[in-house]
Amino acid sequence: MQTIIDDFFLSLVMFLSYYGWFIVFFAGMWYFLRPYYREFEQKRSLFEANDPKRKSILDIERKRVRVKQALDHAKQTIKRYEM
Repeated sequence: MQTIIDDFFLSLVMFLSYYGWFIVFFAGMWYFLRPYYREFEQKRSLFEANDPKRKSILDIERKRVRVKQALDHAKQTIKRYEM
């Protein structure tokens, strides 16, 4: 009488006998092509980060923050020299 575990291992062996070389082939492809894919992803990420539409919104916010910092610095400088 076969148990569930025996059926599972029999199914696993049959699956590997049918699709084993495909699994080995795709694992090898993944291993050798992964560095090229990572390089592609990094270039795409940098391109998207430097997108003018995205940067225009961030530039406005950066200018606002810089003006606020400059005003705060000017106030602190004036207080320092008033003492």
